[in-house]
Amino acid sequence: MDRETFLAAIRTRLAGLAPEDLGRSLDYFRESIDDRMEDGMSEAEAVAALGTPEEAARQILEELPLPTLVKARLKPRRTMRVWEIVLLVLGSPVWLPLVLTGLVLVLLVYLLLVLFLLVFYVLILSTACVCLAGIWTAFSQLLQGRLLPAFMCLGTGLAAGGLCLLMGLLAKKATLWDLALWRATGRWLKRLFIRKEDKA
Repeated sequence: MDRETFLAAIRTRLAGLAPEDLGRSLDYFRESIDDRMEDGMSEAEAVAALGTPEEAARQILEELPLPTLVKARLKPRRTMRVWEIVLLVLGSPVWLPLVLTGLVLVLLVYLLLVLFLLVFYVLILSTACVCLAGIWTAFSQLLQGRLLPAFMCLGTGLAAGGLCLLMGLLAKKATLWDLALWRATGRWLKRLFIRKEDKA
């Protein structure tokens, strides 16, 4: 396959993308082919080294930001007919609340996860304050000659410090898990839109 056929096949598979995104991606592959040809490959070998047009199109889609993919996917490929618009409007009392409810539920789950982490970090900060206050109070009680209250405050402060360290480790794990969940959701949404692009 020659360069122009390869690039035309990619262009066909990515017809829904914005012209600037498509042009940037095609320029990248054009330069890759040119670089390989300068290194001594023939045009067919240089094109073959980049894989199939399907693989190249999938690679481009995977590297695009999710909002760009959504925008490209939701852009109509043709103008809607009057009867399609009428059906959408008449069916909106059914499909619109369902779609909005689904979106709100997903957003609420993620908001609850973020709020849980925020509350956890506030609890850690409060426990750290108890630790510092306990140690400070222990020293002030010691300076006044009160040994029993000083040891009680010191014990409380050290226990709060240990609890703070333990909760800090748990918070780190929970934060990493939360970030992994966000990344996995983003990758899943991208794959969902890429599969729709492949079927289109």
